[in-house]
Amino acid sequence: MLYFSEFCFDTQHQVLYQKGSVVSLNINQVRLLSLFLENPAKLLSKEDILSHVWPRKVLSDQVVFQTISQLRAVLGDDAIKTFPKRGYQWQLAFSDVPPSQNTASDHVNSSVVKHKMVYILSALAIIFVSGVSLWMSNQEKQKVVVDKPAQQLANWFVIPFATRSQALPQQALKDLNHQLTQRMQQIQRPDTHSDSALEGAWRFFASPFMTRETQIIKSNVDGVLLSGVIYSYQLVNQQSPHHILEYLAQGRYRQWRGYLHMHSLPQLDEALYQSLAPIMSSDFFNEPSQSAATAELATLVARYPEHLALLQQLIELQIEQTEYDIADAQIEKLAALAKAQSQPVYIAYAHWLRGKLLLELEQHQLAMQHFEQAQSHLAQINLLALQSEVSQSQIDVAGVSTDFAQIQTYLFQAASQARLANRPAQEIRAYTLLSIKAAKLKLYKERYDFLKQAELLIEDYQLDDSHKMLTDYHRALFAKEKEQKLRYYHRVLSRPVTPENFWVFFSVTEQLVDYALAERAWSAAEALSQRIDEPTRRSYLMAKLSVAKGEPELAIQHATTAFNLARTQGIDWVGLEMALMLLELLQSDSGSAQVTLSKRYISNTAKSWWLTRHQQRLEQVGVEANSY
Repeated sequence: MLYFSEFCFDTQHQVLYQKGSVVSLNINQVRLLSLFLENPAKLLSKEDILSHVWPRKVLSDQVVFQTISQLRAVLGDDAIKTFPKRGYQWQLAFSDVPPSQNTASDHVNSSVVKHKMVYILSALAIIFVSGVSLWMSNQEKQKVVVDKPAQQLANWFVIPFATRSQALPQQALKDLNHQLTQRMQQIQRPDTHSDSALEGAWRFFASPFMTRETQIIKSNVDGVLLSGVIYSYQLVNQQSPHHILEYLAQGRYRQWRGYLHMHSLPQLDEALYQSLAPIMSSDFFNEPSQSAATAELATLVARYPEHLALLQQLIELQIEQTEYDIADAQIEKLAALAKAQSQPVYIAYAHWLRGKLLLELEQHQLAMQHFEQAQSHLAQINLLALQSEVSQSQIDVAGVSTDFAQIQTYLFQAASQARLANRPAQEIRAYTLLSIKAAKLKLYKERYDFLKQAELLIEDYQLDDSHKMLTDYHRALFAKEKEQKLRYYHRVLSRPVTPENFWVFFSVTEQLVDYALAERAWSAAEALSQRIDEPTRRSYLMAKLSVAKGEPELAIQHATTAFNLARTQGIDWVGLEMALMLLELLQSDSGSAQVTLSKRYISNTAKSWWLTRHQQRLEQVGVEANSY
């Protein structure tokens, strides 16, 4: 702990307290504060700060100014001093012992003494409460201790939990669902043991976003919808079955998934609440920016360092946003915690995440080894739904080769596991993947056979039309005539847009924009671009439109906006496309800061396949496209 002014900074968990209350800081603010406290006498340059707070990110100096201003707003203007053209320096004295142990100056007036006495008593009270909390946490190491403010649950709704396990007493499940309704508002009727129809929790897991839309939004209430499925398994040396709860919460912008491993169901209600409480008190579900959601998760992980679901979600976002070094360290932590807490799902999950990370780093053989280890662990606890997802990850490794028989084996396995787990969306996804893989290998009959199977499954399970967007998209990709492609493209745009299928909606919109640009239909291209609400991708399309219209200044403006937003939000493919476009637009100004920034971004971010694909364009703007 480091104490300064009226603040206390927990260096281990990276949490700032003010008079005993947690101060909400994002991950970048925490990193910057840590840097200053680790180097209190050092004059830190902008380069020092950028390299420490935003490693491997190419950002402008403006982000340093903004983050320092944000810290000053919290700590006071006197906390950090600016030395023009040189850097910044920490100004507040701090100590690693509580203020109560410091010797007061002999030259302070009585009012200051009284103020300090109040602070000392407050600090002692905080220390006492912290000590009691620490003692309690040592008694229950696996439990996250949080308050239970009722207002956090006011906008949470629950669909009764379900199971297909014969080992789970139905009365115990009914009791659990009754307990849940004491905390949250129940919607839909209980249908806890269905084997066939997609009802209740099963339909929610198939279409979480659309279920939330129909069940909550239609009532003009903005909330989070929760449900869960309970699995049972029994190993040879066990006398009684163990239970695993997979729970899913869907909010406005994103969803949350977690797992709880329990010996008996009566403990589950409280364990679930403790698992959800941190995320309930955050803005994770309502934060439009994915990068802001990642920062929110990082703050929560700092506050609850042994919370497995928080850590798992953060790692997935870090991999997605190419923060590979940080993700690597976090995976090690997840594996160790899962083992210490005897949570078999997260032991398997750590292997799966390690495989995903290695796949991103193009270490295919090592990635497959971890996927296989994940499958082995999941098979022991009979978690088929998660096995199906791992099987689909294995396709990404098998897809490096052209061995369709191997690809088909993994995808049939994924489809079979999904069907047994009553997860139609995963089963459909397996067949659409098979269709695409067959098309790439010019297996024309097979591509239509597998696509037709996916379409039949959507009808059989009576899924909503959002699931048809992907199959319509594939029909368009396979169509030979432009008119036929356009017909399917417009079908795609007529389907409901969800977080899961937004990438399809955007891809089709971009293709239609390209058609409009080729025909010089500027108004149509702009209208299509404006249909994209997400500002990064909308600016990307507007930059393409401006280039086609021969408006270089406007193109630079849109491309710069898209480039900066993409870097902030970790949307690397947009950042790379805009960096290359800016290099092409600024060839006459080769010494500009934007050119330097764009080249550095490409050098630090681009993967070998991207460099190979754009080799000719890169060479024309003076970038050596070394793909090795």
